[in-house]
Amino acid sequence: MDGTNPGINADEIEALLDLEWSHALASGAAQVFYLDDHTNAATGISIVDSLQRAVADRSCSVISVSFTLCGNLASFMTQTFHPIASQAAAQGQSIFVSSG
Repeated sequence: MDGTNPGINADEIEALLDLEWSHALASGAAQVFYLDDHTNAATGISIVDSLQRAVADRSCSVISVSFTLCGNLASFMTQTFHPIASQAAAQGQSIFVSSG
């Protein structure tokens, strides 16, 4: 990455809005915000990288994904998302994904 600030975009605004509302509804709950740079994503999909980090860190019992993951190929769900969700479930973590 060249270090150039991409500026604020619609994705950032959506994520910050969701973070703000989750804090408003559960102001006493600790929150961790994961944000990956899509230009440096290990998997090529920054949402997946962020989700993997949240599961691996084990610091969150509830993980909320602000962006929908539907519409992806079935192979994405079975080969990419399912192993992450299975690991989270085995560790006692719940994952909630936006539905649209």
